[in-house]
Amino acid sequence: MNTIRVRTSEGQVHSLSPSIIKLFRVLREMEETIQGSDGIIGLESISGPILCKIIKWADHHQHDLEDMDPETIGEKNPNSHFSFRIKECEIPVWDRDFIESLEEQELYALMNACNFLNVHVLLAFCCKMVAARIRGKSVEQVRHLLHIQSDYTKQEEEKLQKENAWAED
Repeated sequence: MNTIRVRTSEGQVHSLSPSIIKLFRVLREMEETIQGSDGIIGLESISGPILCKIIKWADHHQHDLEDMDPETIGEKNPNSHFSFRIKECEIPVWDRDFIESLEEQELYALMNACNFLNVHVLLAFCCKMVAARIRGKSVEQVRHLLHIQSDYTKQEEEKLQKENAWAED
């Protein structure tokens, strides 16, 4: 596996080492398609700052994951530090601090980028952190936190609240 160059949405070009590429299933698959082109993979949906954060995370974890088969990263593996019983595991302190340092919009952009690049471990940690943030919140609080507008009119919402008052207990 060779170094791969990628271009972000702003046109920034980053070179990724084989140890980092191993964590990005999409880039491993795309590596075959870049031969004969300008040698750069376009990541138009990922901004430079978000890619840099993913690279920082991957760089921190490259040794944790180097013994893993690239095809199973993010899947259940009893021999891995990231064995992926995600509901049962605690997010490691470094990863928790890394994710908590992100602004809300950065977190969601990071999750989208991880989903696109198939960075399963980081995506799962981010999802777990978001789930913890919304746990125990009311519908209105969750909508506010996730910037979701209601599809209902005020009257429809009141009607639904009355009909489903039993669920609030």
